[in-house]
Amino acid sequence: YEEFLTQTKREEFQKDDGWKPLDEQEIYSQQEYEAFERQRQEEIQRLIAQGVV
Repeated sequence: YEEFLTQTKREEFQKDDGWKPLDEQEIYSQQEYEAFERQRQEEIQRLIAQGVV
């Protein structure tokens, strides 16, 4: 318990950067998304060619 209280007195513990909602953060760049989309389309075409889908 004492260890916890000691840690809460540290300067970095007092600093709060807050939260950013997910819709305000760019998770993937447009280029990363387009690369994923191409890869997924190729995978789907391969599965169709194999008769899996």
